[in-house]
Amino acid sequence: MNDTTETTETTETTGGAFRLTAEQVQRLRTDHPYYEDLAWLVELVQTRGWLAGNMQYLRRERERSAEAMRDLMREFGVQEVTRVDDALELIRLACVVFAPDTGFRGTTTLESECQLRITNEQCPVYRSFEDQHWLGVTACPSWHRRRGWIDALGVLATDTVLAEKKWGDPACVTVVEVMSRLA
Repeated sequence: MNDTTETTETTETTGGAFRLTAEQVQRLRTDHPYYEDLAWLVELVQTRGWLAGNMQYLRRERERSAEAMRDLMREFGVQEVTRVDDALELIRLACVVFAPDTGFRGTTTLESECQLRITNEQCPVYRSFEDQHWLGVTACPSWHRRRGWIDALGVLATDTVLAEKKWGDPACVTVVEVMSRLA
């Protein structure tokens, strides 16, 4: 199968049958910014420690991403995803739409009818960690963001992290496999 998409943003962003205008993408990004204001985290860490801070941060990222996916689905009038290929295409599209303002610089590859490989050599999360000198927030939110998308889609899926830049790999790589719709 191996349908690879190197993403470049133009006047239209596509995810298979799903298409968004640049205006729609910008509205979704404005409503769901990639970076959250983390001022709340400082107080939490000071009072409850880094473990509590990391746990709350990841929980919030998952919840924020679920809401973002629900809004993406609403753009297409989709209330329920019933097909595996639609779920994968919405995840593929979410990689592009819910990227930083600089855009998604990775690739998405349909490995099979139910598997999507996401590769990102220019991982914005890793870059922000490096810019902050890590400062104790060591939990990468990318997996939790994808889990939020999967939660909103209501599908049974695995998300297997194969490589991460923070582990010294040249790129962050994950494979999302959608098995079926949740009952």
